[in-house]
Amino acid sequence: MEALSVIFAFLLITLAELGDKTQLAIITLSSRYRALPVFVGAMLGFLLVDGVSVLAGTPLLKLLPTRWVTATCGAIFV
Repeated sequence: MEALSVIFAFLLITLAELGDKTQLAIITLSSRYRALPVFVGAMLGFLLVDGVSVLAGTPLLKLLPTRWVTATCGAIFV
């Protein structure tokens, strides 16, 4: 079940990120450099940004009531 969550998150993020500035930067870099190093660099950057988000967000979620976090996220999304 854990693997299914990872696959679902990967596919959802992939679809959500299509067409953004990251993709445009990767396409531009791939036209000049070999694809594999560009891909590896992009994945490492993605892991770093999301890793920092998880490391910062996990303690905050434990400190703040879930209702507040949900309401704040909803308000920001709207």
